[in-house]
Amino acid sequence: DGTGLEGRKLVCTEELSRAGKVVATHADLKDEGQTVSLPGIHTTATDAADGDHEATAADKVAITDRVEWSGLVKGREYTVTGTLMDKSTGERVTGGDGSPVTASATFTADAESGSTDVTFEFDGSALAGHDVVAFETIAHDGRTVATHADLEDEGQTVSITEAPPETPREEKATKGGGQLPKTGDAGAPLAAIAGLCSAAGLSLAGARALRRRGRRDADGDAGIEIRRGPATGPDPLGGGDGDE
Repeated sequence: DGTGLEGRKLVCTEELSRAGKVVATHADLKDEGQTVSLPGIHTTATDAADGDHEATAADKVAITDRVEWSGLVKGREYTVTGTLMDKSTGERVTGGDGSPVTASATFTADAESGSTDVTFEFDGSALAGHDVVAFETIAHDGRTVATHADLEDEGQTVSITEAPPETPREEKATKGGGQLPKTGDAGAPLAAIAGLCSAAGLSLAGARALRRRGRRDADGDAGIEIRRGPATGPDPLGGGDGDE
């Protein structure tokens, strides 16, 4: 039973005896030919977006699993392969096409211990309320040398949560009240033109009223009563036909 020996090296020693007497021995702890490595791995799965253990249900979900390994042979090429499991069912998580959600990466060990990241990308829109757990294996030349598969490992677990409801945009009602248009308002040019036209109309009407009042005052001072008929020509100020 090699449980608990992950990441360690075992060295085999031998001795040959005859009639209870040792006649040969081989006991070299540094002999690579007598050494067997028991690689170990520890993994941590997190939401690729923010690095925590929760991801939002969506059609595109990314989970990064950092695989920390030890006891590998320096210079050898290894492949780490991950599979996502549904914690509630113990079954593999499948994507939109029904295939298992997996991820893999190939690396060369530059030391006896180190780490490698693998990223799962999948459609998680139907997984709200589920916990997914990453299982990992490391293989060399097609032979598995280390594995980590524990449904209860919280470090390997990511909870898929409901997407928050979209907040509707509040429509801002346009209020009247004689407010002047602000710079940049789409209606500012039209409002300005309308204001100028109104001001011009008021000025013209005022000028005509003053002109008529001046005539009446002048006639009154002279004691002359003048009867006017309909105007025969256009008003010099452009006001139309006759007095109102």
